[in-house]
Amino acid sequence: MEALAALLNLQKVGWIFAHPPREDGFFLSGAEVLFAAELQLEAANGVNKTPFVTVKVTVTADSEVTVEGYQVKHAGASPTLM
Repeated sequence: MEALAALLNLQKVGWIFAHPPREDGFFLSGAEVLFAAELQLEAANGVNKTPFVTVKVTVTADSEVTVEGYQVKHAGASPTLM
């Protein structure tokens, strides 16, 4: 996949994941934040700026689909809701 993207002059701009409903106020697990940070650092080749985002898709208790975007701050693992 990486080689094909490079041939087409494309780059990763994010990842998307889905999960079942969670309790109110629960945004991302610690493991999800760490994984997002790792992917973002990889996409940025370290500390460079990057448009890389994490997109979370889930369903509410009312069966409505929600889509939320996050980007990990360079200063730490604190996600910012977009």
